[in-house]
Amino acid sequence: MTAPVRQAAHSVLTDVDRNRYDLATALDHGRRDLGDARDRALLGEIAFGVYRWRAALDHVISQLSSRALTNIDDSVIRILRVALYQLIKLDRIPPHAVVADAVALTRHAGVSSASGFVNAVLRNYTERRRPISFPLIPSCENDKPVDHTAAVNYLSVTLSHPSWLIERWLDRHGWTSTAAWVRFNNRRPTVTIRPLLNRVSPSELTTRLMRTGVHTVATRVAQRGLIVTDGSLSTVGERLTSEYIIQEEGAQVVTELVCSLTATLENPVILDLCAAPGVKTVGLACSGNPVRVVATDYRERRINLLIETLAQHNISDASVVQLNAEQPLPFTAVFDVIVVDAPCSGLGILRRDPDIRWRRTAEELTAFSARQLRMLKFASEALRPRGWLVYSTCSTEPEETNAVIQQFLLERQDFRILRPPAPEFNSCIEPDGFLRTLPFRDGIDGFFAATLQKQIP
Repeated sequence: MTAPVRQAAHSVLTDVDRNRYDLATALDHGRRDLGDARDRALLGEIAFGVYRWRAALDHVISQLSSRALTNIDDSVIRILRVALYQLIKLDRIPPHAVVADAVALTRHAGVSSASGFVNAVLRNYTERRRPISFPLIPSCENDKPVDHTAAVNYLSVTLSHPSWLIERWLDRHGWTSTAAWVRFNNRRPTVTIRPLLNRVSPSELTTRLMRTGVHTVATRVAQRGLIVTDGSLSTVGERLTSEYIIQEEGAQVVTELVCSLTATLENPVILDLCAAPGVKTVGLACSGNPVRVVATDYRERRINLLIETLAQHNISDASVVQLNAEQPLPFTAVFDVIVVDAPCSGLGILRRDPDIRWRRTAEELTAFSARQLRMLKFASEALRPRGWLVYSTCSTEPEETNAVIQQFLLERQDFRILRPPAPEFNSCIEPDGFLRTLPFRDGIDGFFAATLQKQIP
């Protein structure tokens, strides 16, 4: 009988590969039937690991198999990826158990005719019947690879990233930065939290967490965040949980940027568009500045998630409105600050969401930017004169960052780019006035934010 966790891993990968769910949602579904916490943890390790190293795993399969990848059934490839990730990356699982479960899984997945093939491929690896080689690090001169093709092969195969993305990053950032970036993406992300500043200071929270066995250090760029270095937040108890929210550091930087704007205003009214799951909304409402927040999203499921997040953190002074941000908003120009945290490709957070690297294409960026521009234009109509419009994405790509702002300013000449009044982020604010965090430079995920001010007519 196949171990339940390996059946669950195959189901998770199938759901993601067939675009039923993203990885995080597929894992939520997959964990429901696993009663053991160790199995739930192993499921996450396997699923995240397979998507981080998918290209490298496929390269191994191609060297162990007499068939081309294009001639292998998708379900069989998924079975082999799960098995090889465990054999190559996890050293506590007996190889014979991995191979036996993979063979048994062919019957569960409806491809029992491939059981002999799966067994042979995995035996080729465990018994070292065939040599395995990977593209090597290329030689470079003046931060440029001597052989461009060799560089792309190394970064896309050995370090497991799509070649179209590698080409872009090499062109913009050069060899050293691109290599550092993809290595960053292949590391496990840290757990970062943001204290709710109207309830607890970072130093107080650090002390309280330490008493429960959870140790933290200050975040690198965000000014108020904490990185968990030891212990588990699952053990801290409900009282402490109400004093912080889990939020990746790049997103914390954007939240703090917005808070620096609200701190200059008297009782500002904030509109947080595309707000689900509500982490940023909680951060704004609990910044320590007196604010009123209206949080919105469109789909029913995301609205419910937003309401749930606000309730979990006892946020009673934020309103929730369901609306489509790609259509005219049902508001007059009443907001002092509007945050357009627009849906994007997510190419800045590949460390946390490794499935994105395989689900995105270069062609999709144009469609994302068109949606983002529509949202920005409709949002601008609800902003008061002298109000701040903050546009942010977790993308690093020009189509979703600078290009959207440039097009918006061509159409709305009553807006100006203004450098945000947050000198603590000067290292991330570039000469064009935009805030950008870059993994290879800042050691955190890639985020972008532009601060625009509406001029008085």
